[in-house]
Amino acid sequence: MSTSLKTSFAVTTSLVAFAVAIVLSMILINVSFSGNKTSAENSLQVLESSLWVQMEAGLKESSRELADALANPLYFDNQQAISDHLKILTSSGRFSQAVLLDMEGQIINDGTALYPQMEESSELTSAQIEQIKENQVLLEKDEQDLKIYHTISAGPQILGIVSLTANTQQFLAALEAAGTQILAAHSSHRRFILGIAISSLFILMIISYLIAGKASSAILSPINLLREQVVHMGRGNSDQNLIKIERDDEIGDLAKAFYALRSDLDMQNQSVKFLAFHDPLTGLLNRTGFQTRMEESLEILSRDQLYGALLFIDIDDFKEVNDSMGHDTGDRALRTIADRLRKSFSGSTSTANMRHLARIGGDEFAAFIAPLENPAQVSIVAEDILSALSSPVIIEKERIHSSASIGIANYPEDGETPSTLLNNADAAMYTSKHL
Repeated sequence: MSTSLKTSFAVTTSLVAFAVAIVLSMILINVSFSGNKTSAENSLQVLESSLWVQMEAGLKESSRELADALANPLYFDNQQAISDHLKILTSSGRFSQAVLLDMEGQIINDGTALYPQMEESSELTSAQIEQIKENQVLLEKDEQDLKIYHTISAGPQILGIVSLTANTQQFLAALEAAGTQILAAHSSHRRFILGIAISSLFILMIISYLIAGKASSAILSPINLLREQVVHMGRGNSDQNLIKIERDDEIGDLAKAFYALRSDLDMQNQSVKFLAFHDPLTGLLNRTGFQTRMEESLEILSRDQLYGALLFIDIDDFKEVNDSMGHDTGDRALRTIADRLRKSFSGSTSTANMRHLARIGGDEFAAFIAPLENPAQVSIVAEDILSALSSPVIIEKERIHSSASIGIANYPEDGETPSTLLNNADAAMYTSKHL
């Protein structure tokens, strides 16, 4: 049977009132509940402060990861990829707005198909923009929203500013409701107890005081437990120590809102982390994810003195597909090509167990394979890829003839870092394309 917090408090204080009905405990009971009221107010204040800290920390992390995810699309002016990133966040319901600003504070992408807010000026002042450039992040809070601005950088170059806005009313309303019920129940029953307390023995007054104090502590303990959980979550602790609060009252509602927020934050963080290292169109690694994987693999190859190879793959004349058939058809063709590359690369007969495949540009892909017994083995992999891409791509009965040019850079002969291998493989591809 569902029991509200007010009812639970009424039962507890009624028992205390019955026990002290024959004792003169008016002053002690009043002091007891006055102290508990202060404790309740302090606990709610700490809970609210902790919740703000946790939300700010989560918003900073989400904005940082979104800025990392947008760096590559913004550098190559891939507005569609930028819109996809922004729409993923706003469609979740946790963020009311996610927009991309230029360094003058004007909106250049609001995550919609037609960009209705393009070139609209944000609320940022020149001083705030300079502050963002200097500190990389600016956090603003009002009664309705929590807004953060974060720079988007490619090395030392600042490309733009991403703005995230989160609405906080849902969680603050639940917190306010719980606080109102606790304080109202305390005030009502304090008057009731003081009205019926007439006389008693000193020993019964002490017992009544202890009972009231324990009852109030029992009511407030879930709030303290929830406050501790908010603090732990804000510090990024794992959920293995999480003790869920199962109640059918206002504190239970507040706990459910907290657990829902926690679940949403986990899902959003996982989504942003995936997008930070993967291409949203093909699902392959993006340039950042590819270089990260390569750094890990090269460290192993260097330690064990093994060979590896990087293949830079460029789809020939793909611009003509976009120009003649449209970008939608081009995107579908790229997904088909990526699937063929994935199957060919994973199905290679080589015993190499380090295989990384990425889309690093519009129609450019990269593949890294290691370890190899000798550098010549990579030629077989390249031939398999060229064979897989030689068949026409069929999109809605349209046959798109595809071919590719491949440049190869061997580790360690042609470079010992991801960037050097990429540059050398790119140069080799360019030479191959123009032979």
